[in-house]
Amino acid sequence: MSDLESASDDHPRYRSAPVHPPPAPDAGPRIVSGWPEIDTALFDDGRGVAPAFPLELLPQPWRGWVADTAAGAGAPSAYVAQALLAAVAGLSGAGAVVRLAPAWTEPLVLWQALVGRPSSGKSPALAPVRALLATLQEEFGGGGDAGTKPFFLLADGAAETLADALTAAPRGVMLWRDEPSGRLAFLDDSMAKDRSRWLEAWQAGPVVLQGARHVSRHERCPMSVLISIRPDRLLAALGKDDPRKGNPRHDEDGLAARLLYGWPDPPAFRPIAERRAARNDQALDLLRSIGRVARSPADPLVLALDAAAAKAFDAFLAGLHGLLQRAEGLEADWLGKGSGTVARLAGVLALLAWTGSGTGGAPGMIGGEVMEAAISLWLDFLRPHARLVFDRAGPTDGERQTRRVVRWLQQRRPTEVSREDVRRHALGRTVNAARAEGVIARLCGAGVLRHKPCFVSASGGRPAQRWEVHPALLAADAGDRR
Repeated sequence: MSDLESASDDHPRYRSAPVHPPPAPDAGPRIVSGWPEIDTALFDDGRGVAPAFPLELLPQPWRGWVADTAAGAGAPSAYVAQALLAAVAGLSGAGAVVRLAPAWTEPLVLWQALVGRPSSGKSPALAPVRALLATLQEEFGGGGDAGTKPFFLLADGAAETLADALTAAPRGVMLWRDEPSGRLAFLDDSMAKDRSRWLEAWQAGPVVLQGARHVSRHERCPMSVLISIRPDRLLAALGKDDPRKGNPRHDEDGLAARLLYGWPDPPAFRPIAERRAARNDQALDLLRSIGRVARSPADPLVLALDAAAAKAFDAFLAGLHGLLQRAEGLEADWLGKGSGTVARLAGVLALLAWTGSGTGGAPGMIGGEVMEAAISLWLDFLRPHARLVFDRAGPTDGERQTRRVVRWLQQRRPTEVSREDVRRHALGRTVNAARAEGVIARLCGAGVLRHKPCFVSASGGRPAQRWEVHPALLAADAGDRR
């Protein structure tokens, strides 16, 4: 697993090489005169294939509860599962940490963005989990003094509201927002202008909150976040073009790198007769036990790694190091948070497994099986979904140049091109010869171009290299192709 690739047929790892999803039904024939199918990810509105949430990684009874809740809501299981992860993070906050080394701990704080169009099932999927958290907040916080409440569920991102919540519940705050503004402003407008001032909340670190009436400093701000947002608003927030530079905006403050994305496909139809009622009463009891076992930020519940978990995590770190050497742009920033994120996921999954085990006492160790599940969840689900978002919102320079050439081919419809055609005409002399050859190599790998055999002339001169264009790209205009 050190290369973060397939460990077995049963548990495939997400490879670093691009996945070529099947084209849409109206995208033309798959094979044209021996040509391979074209990678539809090169087209602006081709989202690609989204892997389903791996329910088998959740321990029982949570696996069944998530499946039943999603089926009853007619929603993707990913939305329910990620809401459950958010619930555990919100209940734990800085009251539970994962200890990876003597000087390295991670709080159970997660920031998640659930992406989907209107009527994609986000709200029905999130409602049951939010109702459970609201019940627990009323139980735990009713009549409690300031500083004694285990957690605080927020829907309002105003600075004063967050400051009051942290005062009442220093262990953790759960910010739960449905369809925030297109700027990904978790908090209000004044704080959104300088997000770097409160991004320390992802690490449960200190923040300064400047409200309309006063400024307050908090030594710890363990704030978990769950937002649901439409694709167009998310893409506008993360990848809006800068008209002065002509390039997508960079993730200057690191917000995109901290988010865990879920952008699932719609679920298959399921008849009403086959939908079972979820055991919400059992889920409430189990979440209640997590809220009680988590401690305070000053004396948190410590979840350490056993030998098997430490070995698995070391192998993951080695593979992650290799991925970071090859990544760029938004994906590189996101991968940079992978080590801490996997540790937090392992802590959340360990608490879920503990609630279903029926064992007494408090959990204290993260086993190898739980760590492997956290790694697989990050590799096989969260990373592919992040790449779907980044490929659309903030592609690398190479990806943007490759798509620019595809658009030029669709407009000009040449049957073959040279390197200088690509460099001078398609890319407007913005790249050198070596970069143009890299773009051509990407187009060949995506099935758009293929090298044309050349023959030495009688004069003995070096023949010019040329590449043929896929006939399917020339057979229809860009609108039909998309």
